[in-house]
Amino acid sequence: MRKFLIPVLLGLSAVSSFAEEASGVDVSNVTLDTTSVTTLAGTILAGLGVIWGIRKVIKLINRS
Repeated sequence: MRKFLIPVLLGLSAVSSFAEEASGVDVSNVTLDTTSVTTLAGTILAGLGVIWGIRKVIKLINRS
């Protein structure tokens, strides 16, 4: 019983001390810069569109 109880108590004390430290962190003013993400997503989608278009042209040429 002691072998089980000591690690559990140590784990609970570690979790509670971490929770006290984390509660002092203010993340309400954190903002993410999404302009680079949208630019990257647009570039990827445009590239996929170009690849799709090239494949369609190749398929049309092969049918002739």
